[in-house]
Amino acid sequence: MTIDHKILRWIEFMIIFSLLLVYGWASYERNYVWKDEITLWSDAAMKSPDKARPYNGLLIGLAQAGRFHEAAEAGRKAVRLDANFVRAHVNLSGVLGVLGHYEEAVTHIEKALSLDPDNANAYHNLGVIYLSTVRYEDAIQASKKAIVLSPYHADAYCNLGVAYVRTDRYSEGIEAFRKSIEIYPDFLKAYNNLGIIYTELGRYEEAVEVFEKALQRHPHSAEVREKLAIAKSRLLIRQ
Repeated sequence: MTIDHKILRWIEFMIIFSLLLVYGWASYERNYVWKDEITLWSDAAMKSPDKARPYNGLLIGLAQAGRFHEAAEAGRKAVRLDANFVRAHVNLSGVLGVLGHYEEAVTHIEKALSLDPDNANAYHNLGVIYLSTVRYEDAIQASKKAIVLSPYHADAYCNLGVAYVRTDRYSEGIEAFRKSIEIYPDFLKAYNNLGIIYTELGRYEEAVEVFEKALQRHPHSAEVREKLAIAKSRLLIRQ
């Protein structure tokens, strides 16, 4: 069974800060520095090279831009400067997971949990790593722990759904995907996973319904259109 399980939304997003209006002759320089999070935090790190927070911000900006190797280096710098910076350990673990550096990622998750045992995002990242390393039962337990700590963690529910499907527990997987969508109605990955499961199970009417809802929220998604067309064609064949 093919499941859309690309690792998305690994990195914990946060509000960086609100930009202030800049007046006078310095506006061009400031606008250049603040044109995106990468330049903003690069400037902050250059001016405060002994502080961990700018490097964590740079990690996030680089990860959002898909520059994961550079993001990892920024994250390593952050935790070297502040070994007790929980958020940086969690964010770094996500980037390392994307790069396939699973052992190092787990090390940072364990460090984060030693400092903050109730960190839901750390357990979620651990669940994703377990999925990537085919430890499905462990992925289920880690995702459940994340949900207990953060009941509205849509990503953890989606991760749980994939782990259930990988262990042939389709009804539990469907329930997890539906809960994920209930929490986050724009969650494209959850719609795709749910629609694919319905299609593979021969529940084409439900698959069409899911993909049509997804298309309403993501009208420019070629992936959704393709999967919707497949579900419709199989429905017509069966009729």
